Parts: sequence; structure tokens; C-alpha cells
Amino acid sequence: MKKVRSLTILVGLSLVMAGVGVTGAKAQVLSSPKFTGSFALHTQVQWGPMTLPAGSYVVKYGRMGPAGLRIVEIAGKAKGSPHGFVLVRSEDPTRSEGDMVICARADNMLIVRALDMPAIGKSASFVTPQDARLMANATSRNGNTRMADASLKIARIPVSRYGN
Repeated sequence: MKKVRSLTILVGLSLVMAGVGVTGAKAQVLSSPKFTGSFALHTQVQWGPMTLPAGSYVVKYGRMGPAGLRIVEIAGKAKGSPHGFVLVRSEDPTRSEGDMVICARADNMLIVRALDMPAIGKSASFVTPQDARLMANATSRNGNTRMADASLKIARIPVSRYGN
């Protein structure tokens, strides 16, 4: 099952990268985004393969290309800021009251786990980088790891939705 999911993600990323390679990342856009908003980062964040430095960003969610892959487009507002696409791993009913980017803290770094969009009733989740350990744990005085005593640190970054 894990191998099938990995192959599906690989094929999807290959299609996206082929499209980006043909026309360039700046020329690629979602044809009709279902959600568009903006958010500000106060620290560096890992979103799929992209590392986003602190700054202001625009986020779009929709489908791209003839395969209709679910994609999130992220573009920095400042000149020279990152611009790219992240493949959505899964889509579920939204879990929150407001539009927000949900991050988990792992090894002193924030990693995006989901984009909650109650305005369209969806929550898009993303693949976690393989080298990140998103595990709630705490070490006791005697050196034993106690999973139940710790909590995973979650950061919620508000997204201001544009009228679409």
C-alpha cells in the first residue's frame, strides 16, 4: 500500500514538474482556483519540498492540468521570493472555524501539515519530509521516553481569503 501511494505521488510530481519545466514556474498558474488567500510567516517554514522564509505569501488551491491533480500554489509577494507548487496528499472535510495553515513543530522547524479552508468545506493535507520526525515525546529524568506525557506543538497561521 505504501509503495502504491509513493508511486502515485511520484507520477503526480513528475507531471507537475514536466509542466513547470516546459513553461517555467512563473508562467504556471492554476486555471480556476477554488480558494485564494494570503498569509504571513514570521519564521522559516517547510511546505513539501519548498522552504519558505519569513514573509508574505499568496496561496491558491485548485486543480492543475488535464489530470486534474489537486495542487496548492504558493508565491511570495516580495521580489525574489519563492514560488512553487505542492501536491495535495489527501483532501478531507475541514477541521477548523477559520481559514488557516496548520503546521507542526519538528526539530526546531515548522512543517506544514494542512491547509484548512472552511469557506469551501475542505482541508488539504501534505506529505511530511522523510527526515522530519513529527512525534510527540518527552524524556523523563531516568532517560525513558514517555509518549503520553508530551504534546505535539501545533502552529496555526491565519489565512486572509480573497473573494473567489
